[in-house]
Amino acid sequence: MNHNEVALLEERWIETQHARPTPQVRTLPVHELILAPEVFQGRMAEVSGHLQEDHTRDLVRGIKSARTHLEPMTVFWIDGYYYIIDGHHRHAAYSRCEHDIPELMVAIPVNEFTGTFHEAVILSSTANTKNKLPMSVIEKRQKAWDLLNLGKDFYGTQANITAITGVSKNTVGKYKKLHDECIEEGSDPKNYSLQEVICNAREDVEYNEEWEDMQAQAKANILRRVMGPVGRSHPEVMAKVMMIYLGEALAEQVVNNMAYDLGIAIMADEGAEF
Repeated sequence: MNHNEVALLEERWIETQHARPTPQVRTLPVHELILAPEVFQGRMAEVSGHLQEDHTRDLVRGIKSARTHLEPMTVFWIDGYYYIIDGHHRHAAYSRCEHDIPELMVAIPVNEFTGTFHEAVILSSTANTKNKLPMSVIEKRQKAWDLLNLGKDFYGTQANITAITGVSKNTVGKYKKLHDECIEEGSDPKNYSLQEVICNAREDVEYNEEWEDMQAQAKANILRRVMGPVGRSHPEVMAKVMMIYLGEALAEQVVNNMAYDLGIAIMADEGAEF
């Protein structure tokens, strides 16, 4: 989340909200729908980029096969523009269909949100429709950190952060402690992602699954950048890469750990070599 952009948009909303047109809009041309993903989108491309692309492709196929609109997106008026607060993947799908089905693009169904700017930011984190891709655990945790950085005017209480993101109360409390420690040390927590804060504090906190998840995600991001789509489209290549990197003994341990996490029973083959 870009906190400077949040502040700028909030200022524009405060200055112009009295001019918001009535009645509420029900449809908009696709070119009048504005994106501000650094404010109204909780996705992390480095975490779920491949899932987001798959989801968008599914929506495109649905539009083209049915030749009809998807569920309405939610928009928020700021200074003469309608910003999408829920429906980023639907917007991407419509944009890809614009040349094939132009007649659908002149009146995209929308629901206009008329609450406050703070409520719009919160809604962008909690909106859950049948066409919305669920957030990963990592994205939910980062969203909890983002809300802490926005301040109590946005989230109210730590219990609200739990309700909004699904992150446990205990975990939110740990994040609040890390947030306060950053400030006490003279650092601005807004300048750091949750992953960076947890990794930097690793020496001072008890080893736990959360730190393990963060470390795993950071390394997975590196692998994704290096291997590109090969790792996903050719799992046999990925398996050989891991075998070469880890060596047989450690690779076997990793496979057993993965099987345990996934609830898969591994049948031993006495005549086979690992």
